[in-house]
Parts: sequence; C-alpha cells; structure tokens
Amino acid sequence: MERLVNVDKFHDTRKPFGELFFNQTFDTPLTEATADIYAVPLAMVRLAPSGHNRQEWRVVKENDVLHFYKTPSPTASIDTGIALCHFVETCKELNINGKLDFLSKISENDLQYVVSWVNG
Repeated sequence: MERLVNVDKFHDTRKPFGELFFNQTFDTPLTEATADIYAVPLAMVRLAPSGHNRQEWRVVKENDVLHFYKTPSPTASIDTGIALCHFVETCKELNINGKLDFLSKISENDLQYVVSWVNG
C-alpha cells in the first residue's frame, strides 16, 4: 500500500485530500492527521480510478462513522462503488473493523448519500 501512495505523488491530477474528505460537516476539510486510522484507507479511495478522473465521491467523517456521498451523474455510482471497494479492502488489510450500513442520512450540497462505514 505504501508503494501505491508514493506512486500518487507523481500523479497531480487527483483532487487534494481536503477536497474529497470532510470532518463532521462539508464545511471542514479532513486532514490526514485528523483522519486517524482512516488516513490510509481514504488515501486508497483518493487513488481509485474514476471516469475522466472526476472523483465524484465525497466522504464525511463523523467521529468513528464515515458517510459516503456521490454526485448525481451517470458514472458516479460505478466510480463510487470502486472507491468503496478500495476503502473496504484497505480496512480489511489493516485490520480496521467495521461494516457498511445504510443510515438515514440526507443528501447534502447536491450530493446523494450512498452508505456509511460504521466502526466496530
């Protein structure tokens, strides 16, 4: 995984960490330091392929729960599914326990709620 993260240093077309991931609300960008145990899984989400490299997913970290959102575009569902796969598989590799669950989250900022990762 470290090798994959280092490869991305040369790939400057990816959105910065703080444009994809947020702390508590969409008003506060998440940093790798505040992402805590999720820094590497979220870095893998950032590296996930997407159509035309649009990275149409966003994640809000609320304490130990991560809420995944997507834009309402035709390719966003597929791209978000790939990003979720990167997240879940990285969590498994790092022994970060949790599960995907549908919570009653409301779509925000023209983004559609997809699913949440619940620690445990």
